[in-house]
Amino acid sequence: MTKRWLVVIFILSMSFLSACGGAPIKQENLDQAENSEAFKVWRQEFDEEKIVKVEALPETFVAVTTVFTDKKRAKEAPVLRLIDGQGGITIWTGSENNASIVSGDPFPVVIEQDKQELKIQALKRSGETAWKVTLPQVSISAAVNTRKKELMILGAGGNWYEGNSRQPAVFTVLSLTDGSQLWQLPLGEMQLPKVVPSSVMTTAENSVWIAAGGRAIMINRQSQSVSFNVVFSAAKDTESASVPVWYADDKAAAMATDKGIFFFIADKGLAWSIPVTEKLAAPDTIAMTENTVIAEYQIFHKERAELLLIACERATGAKRWEIIDRDGLFVKWDRVQAPPKGMAVGFGKIVICIRGAMIWLDEMTGKEQQKIDIDAGEYHYAKNVQRWRDNAILYGKFNMSSFDLKTGQLAWRLEDFGDPIDYSDKTQKLASGMMKIGMQAAATMQEMSAQSMQSLANVKLAGHTGSQHSDYILSPSGRGQIIAAGFQAERNSAWYNAGGSLSSFYNNSKYIDLVGYNTNQDEYVLSRIQDTALISFSSLRFASATFVNLKDGTYKEKLTLRSQDVGGFSALCIDADKGMVYFSHHAIGILCKKNRILEAYKIP
Repeated sequence: MTKRWLVVIFILSMSFLSACGGAPIKQENLDQAENSEAFKVWRQEFDEEKIVKVEALPETFVAVTTVFTDKKRAKEAPVLRLIDGQGGITIWTGSENNASIVSGDPFPVVIEQDKQELKIQALKRSGETAWKVTLPQVSISAAVNTRKKELMILGAGGNWYEGNSRQPAVFTVLSLTDGSQLWQLPLGEMQLPKVVPSSVMTTAENSVWIAAGGRAIMINRQSQSVSFNVVFSAAKDTESASVPVWYADDKAAAMATDKGIFFFIADKGLAWSIPVTEKLAAPDTIAMTENTVIAEYQIFHKERAELLLIACERATGAKRWEIIDRDGLFVKWDRVQAPPKGMAVGFGKIVICIRGAMIWLDEMTGKEQQKIDIDAGEYHYAKNVQRWRDNAILYGKFNMSSFDLKTGQLAWRLEDFGDPIDYSDKTQKLASGMMKIGMQAAATMQEMSAQSMQSLANVKLAGHTGSQHSDYILSPSGRGQIIAAGFQAERNSAWYNAGGSLSSFYNNSKYIDLVGYNTNQDEYVLSRIQDTALISFSSLRFASATFVNLKDGTYKEKLTLRSQDVGGFSALCIDADKGMVYFSHHAIGILCKKNRILEAYKIP
């Protein structure tokens, strides 16, 4: 046997032993990165399950979603748990397919959807029920207002869940304090398709906007009345509803779907609309200024995507300009090489990312005013570009950069910064709006897995994450429907034909969706992950809670943790308000089971 083979066998053996809990490889200068027992609050181990999502909730609660790793149980529904973040005690356990856990005040609220009833209960830290309400309806969409302590529910008749499309709709507002009904509005009959995404409803400070079941509706939250309820044919479908992206205030709302762009005026209804004729165009972002409505789409092809940007005159809907540009980057499942999404709009300028650069466009003409080239590595791993105050920030996996929105001048930059393995913003969510989300359409979507439909149902609207805004959107019943559609659609999908399925995608994925909690809008909180690169395919991972000041780019790095095994993956979910970190890690190795561990640490 040659020396080369002996070296290979030795490396494989050490990787296997360390990943399976065998003899660890010793490293120097790791004392400062050891997990601090002094700050560890609790620990839970999931022997037969693997964590796929961790969400920090207000008042030190945490929601955890797991799937079974045993192949015999792989088809069972994901398990959703509500855990006391202070003591690590599981307060509630149920199926993730038909339930959601939302932030309440002062208790977290569990929403469960049965076939004809919506069960809502607030739970104390002890596990006792603080209050409980049952509504004879199915939730189409719901919104939480943390400031007013309200739960708003757009519901339909119970037999819609069983396939009856014509349903009476009702809008109900409950108190998060005691569960009492504050007010309710009947909305008339809707023609609801089999699958309705939760984003058919969005909220503004004093209003609610709805486009579903062939109706367009505005509700005034101050007067507790319907401002308008009109026929809206673009929201009528027989199989599955379009996935809308909104930008709304109390005066107007702009909405983009795969069918077109729509503009509504308060107390009047639909002002204008323009069609989008490109096939496989999925709305990504929409914004409006005093003069213009701008919608950004991605046009999905088999392996590459095009960017479509449309600007319309706000008053009339006349198209000002349109840009279609191929980025030239692959659209992958993990979105590593997908182009950064989003845009920053203001001061008569629109900032987007395309062709390896940040581009400043004139709002009125669409002409390029400025271009800043971005390093290829940074561009590939960048997540999105967003406006923060007067700056345009490019949020990356390796770097973060902030530019003056007016002049394009660099304000600050962080290099070698971020987590290259945190793919919580996957391509599946970008592709979720492609064509129509339903059983028939899903079978034809080459770039869409069954999991993308699942994530769609409970995905929170951009800009409405609950951590920085008063409202956010959820849909327990929609998630159950879309999962059911996913199981049927996967039989004919490209992902299934390649050997995957909904359950196998979960179990093969080593990534965790993380939803932190932070109410400070001037601060960006993330987990910073670093690899020691001991050997090329088996590295020791360090993770720390990092707090970035968006004003000047300065940051503080706290509570450095490390995975317990060489070759281990780690993920941090950060509750910045209460100073808690939920740390998940597991070992990998040949023939090893993926045992997940969840630990809670107090940030010093």
